[in-house]
Amino acid sequence: MKTLTLHLESHDDVASTIDKISWGRARRFLLVWPKNSRLMRSRLDLVLIQRHCIRLGAQLGIITQDPDVEEDAKQLGIPVFHSVSQANLSPWRRKRSKRRSFFRRPARTFQRNELEAFFKEKVVNLKKEGWYRKPVFASGVLSVFVLLLFFLPSANITLALAESEQNLRLQVWASPDIPAPNLSGGIPTTIGTVIVEGQDQIETTGSVSFPDRFAVGQIVLTNLTDQVVIAPAGTVVLTLGDPAIQFLTEREVRVPAGIGESAAVAIRAQQPGRVGNVAAGQIRAIAGLIGSNLLVENPEPTSGGADIMGPAPSEQDYENLRARLLSSLEQTAFKDIVANAGTDKRLLPQTLKLEKVLEEERQPAIGQAGDRLILRLRVEYSAWYIAPEDLETMVSTVLDAGLVEEYVAVPGSLQILETTEPVIEQERVGWEVLASRKIRSDLKKEEVITAILGKSRQAAEELISRRLNLKSQPIIRFYPGWWPRLPYLPFQIRVDVQ
Repeated sequence: MKTLTLHLESHDDVASTIDKISWGRARRFLLVWPKNSRLMRSRLDLVLIQRHCIRLGAQLGIITQDPDVEEDAKQLGIPVFHSVSQANLSPWRRKRSKRRSFFRRPARTFQRNELEAFFKEKVVNLKKEGWYRKPVFASGVLSVFVLLLFFLPSANITLALAESEQNLRLQVWASPDIPAPNLSGGIPTTIGTVIVEGQDQIETTGSVSFPDRFAVGQIVLTNLTDQVVIAPAGTVVLTLGDPAIQFLTEREVRVPAGIGESAAVAIRAQQPGRVGNVAAGQIRAIAGLIGSNLLVENPEPTSGGADIMGPAPSEQDYENLRARLLSSLEQTAFKDIVANAGTDKRLLPQTLKLEKVLEEERQPAIGQAGDRLILRLRVEYSAWYIAPEDLETMVSTVLDAGLVEEYVAVPGSLQILETTEPVIEQERVGWEVLASRKIRSDLKKEEVITAILGKSRQAAEELISRRLNLKSQPIIRFYPGWWPRLPYLPFQIRVDVQ
């Protein structure tokens, strides 16, 4: 018959051992306990393992050095071995115990006179021993009655506490430098930023002159060589001033050979406008290599160059448009910052300011012609937030400092009214508020209940009225209604505030 040997570990328990047996396929399971271990010393553990083996139709044997486990196994009929080899060589079935022999005793017979004497003796003994039954019964009934006195009655007390108003006018200061609400009226702020951009345009009101017609004239070219010099059309001649004014020849000209020979040619200014009108003798240079062979001079002034006036943006136009666009962007920034704040923060509008201009683009530039000025801005705004709970915490702390002893604030009664507009002063925002809240006597239910335990209705009402400031007499209800006094146990009394 196949025997599966399972060596148990120190961390094994009943569940893991049964799991190992379930995975094994054998008719006999031999469990080997670790040396010097206190594994599964409960007899119930062996019972559970044995039952599982029986359900599988298998036999169970163990190897252990623990005397307690060995004793439990023997009592349960589980074979105990000292080694694996012994388990393989020895039979596993336990010896059958000898069946006990039973025999019937003969029935005892009694005489009539013996039975009568026996019953008379029992009746006398019962009469002698029955004297204590009534006191025991009475004490039991009395105990039940006492328990009812303690646990049956209960009471419900309803109190209408009188309320008064506490008012305080104080100055509030908000700044990012304040870490937490304090008694001096300071509350912290957080700084929020937002980036907005926009574009606007206006008609220009300024004017600027710009070139219209080209100046024309005539120059004389003088030969410096003994050869014919040809000056092609478009030859550049210019003045010697700074900046130099350039002219172009209108046609090709041939200067006769010989030093001092000359030829005249018409010219036109390279750029339109009055700047091309130069005085006689101002044109003295020729551009390019040809200039080393010829001299140039304008015997007469050039003329015909003219400018005209046209619309253009002025500096004032720019300032007006910039102010208008920034005003629009400020409104947009305010809406965005309010949206970012959510419902748990409050924005201080007085702190909204322009931090910096990130981008600025204007067309046309100042001094250039144009009938409309277009301005685009991308700017960053910042503002301060305060948390309403910080303001309430600060105001409550200041009010608590002036609260009369044995009085407490009524929850949810605090009201804060701003009496002045916030003003920025020395890197902080200040304003005045009027705070008010309801206060009432400090009700300590445990003390009230302890003071009225076991008292009558009238005594309890008088005691409560002396201790607390009430709007009306306390309402005391007994359960059951005919009960004359308040319970003696605190948990049987409930106090409610109206």
